[in-house]
Amino acid sequence: MLAGCLDMRVTAAHSPAEVNWEALQEDCLLAMHWRRTPEMEAILGEFEILVTARHPLDVLISILQFSQHEPATARWLEGEGGNENLLMDASPTDKKFLDYALSDRAAALLSVSVEWRERARAVVPYEELVERPRHTLIRILERLDKAAPENLDSIIEANRIENLRPLSRHHFWLGKPGLWRNLVVEDYRHAIYRRHVDVFRTLGYSINAARAPSFDEAQYNWLNLLS
Repeated sequence: MLAGCLDMRVTAAHSPAEVNWEALQEDCLLAMHWRRTPEMEAILGEFEILVTARHPLDVLISILQFSQHEPATARWLEGEGGNENLLMDASPTDKKFLDYALSDRAAALLSVSVEWRERARAVVPYEELVERPRHTLIRILERLDKAAPENLDSIIEANRIENLRPLSRHHFWLGKPGLWRNLVVEDYRHAIYRRHVDVFRTLGYSINAARAPSFDEAQYNWLNLLS
């Protein structure tokens, strides 16, 4: 949506090594999930930083679903902390899911938004973008000193999840915030929260919600979403 608003080309990469930095246009968008290191900050130079944030439990559910269809997840952070093999054929009620969620691998992936947050020109909560896309895009554009285009509503409509899903069913899955409420049991919630408490608190998320599902309920809800 931002690319459409700014009429810019998007370059997406797993790591800095994949990017032909000299060939980038002066005005472009670069999408990357990478650690904030002195080397990376030097590479980015005058780039404006935008950070996306999402409830960590929803992030872990998304990783669980996506990794079972996409082996390229091994390229995330170039394998720092491990990979997603543990999640193969797992569900949110499996101990394999909990073990992954408590792992150094999960900690590394979840830490990226936290690390870049202080330098960001804007932080974009996923939940806000889904619920109020027009308001959120205008806010981001204002932070970038850009005006909203006249065709903003058309850009939003073209990028709704149901219109993107035909491009990649597993990449554009459900696009619904709050799936964790019906998929993650209480014991798992608290264990994951304790492990990543700094991520939850820094990004402004909690595990306070309606009652947690039982194991049977969570498993039923998961299978129902996959059907």
